[in-house]
Amino acid sequence: ETGGCLFDTLLRFAEHDMDYKKTAAAMSVHENTIRYRMNKIKELTPFGISDTDFYETVSVIFKIHRMKTFG
Repeated sequence: ETGGCLFDTLLRFAEHDMDYKKTAAAMSVHENTIRYRMNKIKELTPFGISDTDFYETVSVIFKIHRMKTFG
């Protein structure tokens, strides 16, 4: 996977309330593809020790991206 593809997946995942099925439908890919990409992001991102930490990190990244895009 390329970094851009992973980042786009992360943003879409956050936009769709961190729901694998909704994200997959929005991106026209299989749900397992989203799971694979998000697991890859988990491997690359220092996010803490729990899934909650990871989802919180995704949320913060998404919010920062939106502020930079709209600001």
